[in-house]
Amino acid sequence: MTHTREDGTVLDGSQKGDGVYEIVSRHGFRFSRNVGIYIRGSRDKEAQHWRINGAAAALRAAGHTVSVKISEDDDRSFAEIEEAREERAEDRAERFGERAGRAAAESVARRKRADDIGRRFEGGQPILVDHYSAPGAFRAQERMHANMRRSIEEKERAGYWASRAEAAAAFKEHRTDPYRTLRRLEKLRAELRQQQRHHADAVAKGWDSVDRHARLIRDLERDIAGWEEVVEKAKAEG
Repeated sequence: MTHTREDGTVLDGSQKGDGVYEIVSRHGFRFSRNVGIYIRGSRDKEAQHWRINGAAAALRAAGHTVSVKISEDDDRSFAEIEEAREERAEDRAERFGERAGRAAAESVARRKRADDIGRRFEGGQPILVDHYSAPGAFRAQERMHANMRRSIEEKERAGYWASRAEAAAAFKEHRTDPYRTLRRLEKLRAELRQQQRHHADAVAKGWDSVDRHARLIRDLERDIAGWEEVVEKAKAEG
């Protein structure tokens, strides 16, 4: 397991069926085809030691060999961090758009297949239960219904992924909206005051958390300065 501010917490060295994911999923890890096994929301944040250590202990108890490497160093600027977020959003928009396109195409194909099968029933002739053609007619009817159901499911799936793609494409616009930014700044400033109090207490009482609070203060000050620039730019643009 490794943790960096840029990549978040990621688990490597696991293979499908080795039981690793089933163990670490109970400690907040998730799986993605694009990332692998990881802790969601761990990028650009302090390592969640309780999750990492808990997962490592559980894996060792199950007989796995585990190494943990955590780095809290991060010399990236506010602009670099936001640019990376925007690039990930663009990747998501493209990926979700492709999924929406595939689902829409499958929906159309399934509807066409259902329509093609249904032509044999267009004349309104009922299925003659005692006729030799009845079994085939019932099977055709079921295939028609199955394809129609699948067409509807794929259409709904296409809508879902299209909505996700639209939200990802609008990420930057929403994130840099000046009114959202003002609310974000209010929250960040409150967090900064809280961390400054925690840091002062840790220094006074000699706690081991001094460095952690110092890093959080550094990050908050960096983010506040960056978002203040966004607000000033919005003011300059009217």
